[in-house]
Amino acid sequence: MRRALSLFLILSFFSAIFALPARAQSASLYLNPSSAIYTLGNTFSVDVKVNTGGEAVNAAQGVLAFDANAFEVTSVSKIGSIFTLWTQDPTVSSADGTISFGGGVPNPGFTGSSGKLFTLSLRVKTTGTGTINWASGAVLANDGKGTNILASMGGGSYALNPKITTPSAP
Repeated sequence: MRRALSLFLILSFFSAIFALPARAQSASLYLNPSSAIYTLGNTFSVDVKVNTGGEAVNAAQGVLAFDANAFEVTSVSKIGSIFTLWTQDPTVSSADGTISFGGGVPNPGFTGSSGKLFTLSLRVKTTGTGTINWASGAVLANDGKGTNILASMGGGSYALNPKITTPSAP
């Protein structure tokens, strides 16, 4: 009985040490707005944002894929970004329909539900539906290890309507 109790205590000790809880993946990358209605020829803005899920983060990176037949990216703005360091400025490839970026913020990092990374300005080129989705992404915790805590990525779907012209009076 004594030997069984000793074995139980030893196993409990080692299982407690090696079964440390893993960091929960809780961050998300998303677009704001994620849906809207726009008119052919008009320009609109979409913010690329991060929700850290309550964790301090110090970096994020990703690739967005957009429908190049539906949209033309007219500009990318870092004004108001939580990032102060960029490993890759937001870079648009109209031929591939992608926007790539990588950036960060020094210690103590950023914690929040609506951290703006950058803003896209897009011009509507056609009617129908246009989408912007995540091809890849990562959000790194400010934990000294660069733990990826990304749990979800929210894209956007936009209704693209034709211009309505009113006939002029004769």
